Amino acid sequence: MRQQRKRRMEALAKAADTDSRIARALLAMSPTNGPAEDELDTGLSMLKGAAQAAPGDAEAAWYYARYCAGDDDCDATEATAALVALEPDNLDGWLLALQLAQKRGDEAGVAKALEGGAKARYFDQRSGDSFMRATRALADLPVSPACSTPDYAEFLRDVWKLERQPRAEDFAMAQGMIAAMNELRAYAPLREACSVTQVARLGAGRGKACRSVLERLSNGDLLIDRMIGETSMVELTAEAKDGEYWRERLRRTHWMSEQARFLKPDFDAGMRRWSEGEVPTMQSELAAVGKSLPPADWLPSSERARSLVLTGRPPNEKKPD
Repeated sequence: MRQQRKRRMEALAKAADTDSRIARALLAMSPTNGPAEDELDTGLSMLKGAAQAAPGDAEAAWYYARYCAGDDDCDATEATAALVALEPDNLDGWLLALQLAQKRGDEAGVAKALEGGAKARYFDQRSGDSFMRATRALADLPVSPACSTPDYAEFLRDVWKLERQPRAEDFAMAQGMIAAMNELRAYAPLREACSVTQVARLGAGRGKACRSVLERLSNGDLLIDRMIGETSMVELTAEAKDGEYWRERLRRTHWMSEQARFLKPDFDAGMRRWSEGEVPTMQSELAAVGKSLPPADWLPSSERARSLVLTGRPPNEKKPD
């Protein structure tokens, strides 16, 4: 597959359109056995070139800013500023700006990013986009003879939990998944900026901005987005009128997470989550086996999660006087 991928990259290099440039960069970062450091560097330089060649293209700006931010040796400050300028109404760019401001200890930058995020009208993190781009770029390539033997097919059936024979497109989807996994996100900066302590220190303005950002994050189509957003909202609303609402939402999200072990762990199901969205796919799969909602008395297995669901606070944290 590596040689076929190389030839496809050479073909994409001859095209001048932005989509081809992005696809070539993603393939550079998704060889069969995972990207080596020099391949990541090459992929990043390709994404930078795509963004520079199309300065008004939000897709190109997003790819370079997002992948650059996930590399410790890449300064994503200018790339993120360009992204936010192109998509001021998208929360995703502001979350990236917050991450970078928090990293450099810039409190004013954190506040600006939260204020921008609070005004955002939508949250498009392009979930599954890199997966689909890389998969499409490789989908029509023939499978090498080494990957077509009966022994290797049996190996893949076991590893990928397949109930059928492997197909050529399976190899493309596996590499697409690797490309998507290189797209890293950091949630700790948002958790810190919107912690109960920080909101109490900085006042109502910080609390209002955090609530707006976290509510939108809580409706994302990735399970971790919902878990992070709802956990923070539970902590911030422990004494508020809507605290019960957020605790129930968090309980249901933990239910979804813990019931995942009952879902079929096969390759096809995993690929649907990448291509159609993790939360929507899991919700439909749980509905199909009668596990959409938790029983009324169900609680998460984690002590911390149980405490948050029951009280809005982590264990051993007393209610304020």
